[in-house]
Amino acid sequence: MPPTEKPALQSLQEKVSEAGISVLELTMDSFRLLFKGDQILTRVRGSILPSIAAPVVLFAVYSSFFAAIRSTGILPSLGGSVISLMSMAIGLLVSFRTSTAYDRWWACRGLWASISSTSRTMMLNLWLNVRDTNTSTEIDEDKITVMKLIVAYSLALKNHCRRKPGLHHADLAEYLPPSFVESFDGNSPKIPPLEVIKLLHQYVIMFEKTDKVDPRSAGSLLAGINTFTNELSNAERILTPWPLAYSIHLKQIITLYCLALPPQLASALGWWVVPVTCAAVFTFFGMEAIALEISDPFGYDLNDLPIDKYCNELKTEMLDMMATTYRPSMQRPNVNDLRKF
Repeated sequence: MPPTEKPALQSLQEKVSEAGISVLELTMDSFRLLFKGDQILTRVRGSILPSIAAPVVLFAVYSSFFAAIRSTGILPSLGGSVISLMSMAIGLLVSFRTSTAYDRWWACRGLWASISSTSRTMMLNLWLNVRDTNTSTEIDEDKITVMKLIVAYSLALKNHCRRKPGLHHADLAEYLPPSFVESFDGNSPKIPPLEVIKLLHQYVIMFEKTDKVDPRSAGSLLAGINTFTNELSNAERILTPWPLAYSIHLKQIITLYCLALPPQLASALGWWVVPVTCAAVFTFFGMEAIALEISDPFGYDLNDLPIDKYCNELKTEMLDMMATTYRPSMQRPNVNDLRKF
């Protein structure tokens, strides 16, 4: 008579027991793996909890009042469909607000990726293709100046997007010619990145007229400058503020919806209306706070893009490129040497 087969669960439990591991230990290990790392679930720094803590507490007190008077019979009664329709409408509006804010954040990341790529291409083209005026081992000063100007554009754009006018900032001034900064007589240009673009354009035209660079390389440098101009316009588009009427109305309807929840739900839920209301406030006010946080990604907050890091990387790449340049031999290789491969 063939032996009866054990159920799969019982067989698995026996195998686990033989290995000296209990089911409880496996479950705990699974939870540790789930929440391993940055502890996103319980992390406060970088979250929107500090921004919405006050509304959550206020609505908790507000809903507690209705939970306490639920037995008096004076609470209004709205149809369940009204609450559902309001929830759907508010959800769609908040979702649209958040997705549009994220589109701005992601567009800003694409903008800086384009600036980094264009800057690297221009620095490489400039350093290898622009000829030095002298025959000594010293590098042409104009060549070094333009290399610094390419980095200066990113720094000027960063300060411009952070509403920091002028060219006198310490991180920017060291990459600009002193005579260029002094030419403004202490006045702040309206759009500093545009002034850097104009100076870059003048240098490239000078290189071409003095035969320091061939027409093909000059065209590539001018194309990079055009990209800088386009990205400046794209950055200003991202900085465009939200329509004031939309922001005000969204905040108002979220507040009205959360105010309407406790009197409607207190009779049915009792004291459970407090956590339910807090959850609704946490959700809707939180989504609106996230949209406000990421809609301007040029700042200093944890949720903003690390623009300072991107600029420092360009500085390092410029110094590395200027430090050592390997030039391959231009001699025709020997046929016998090629046969060895």
